[in-house]
Amino acid sequence: MATWESSGQWMFSCYSPEKGKPNVPGFGEFSAEEVRLEYYNCSANNNTGYYINSVNQLVQQWRKRLQELKALNGSGKAPMQNGGGGGGGMGITE
Repeated sequence: MATWESSGQWMFSCYSPEKGKPNVPGFGEFSAEEVRLEYYNCSANNNTGYYINSVNQLVQQWRKRLQELKALNGSGKAPMQNGGGGGGGMGITE
């Protein structure tokens, strides 16, 4: 987990620790271009405050999910290793 946090990876990318394995569940996938487009759309509608709040919410959700993964015990890790655990759409616009 420490390597993941310090890697500099774009935080809104899904992550799979092994090639050919499912992504870690609970993380959304948003490219920098998608986030930028959302800013442009909000800016055009004079609503950059909404954009800022939405991105801050995504960051908080990412951090919370990361803390949840760090806190998993042995029984909680089993569903993750088997590809379970559910995903999560963290749409910027709702």
